Amino acid sequence: MCEIMEKIREEGRKEGRKSGFLESSRKTALNLNRMGMPEETIARAVEEDVTVVRQWLKSAK
Repeated sequence: MCEIMEKIREEGRKEGRKSGFLESSRKTALNLNRMGMPEETIARAVEEDVTVVRQWLKSAK
């Protein structure tokens, strides 16, 4: 039982780190867009697909 709980806890930690990283990338993308950087360059900078970056930018307006 202890091993199962530890696995669940570790999965939660990984998901939390991933979620935090994505939120940080989204904020960075929004800031770079405000500075006038092209969407394709932003996508490369935050290491994300350009369609995802476009969705972030669209939802922020």
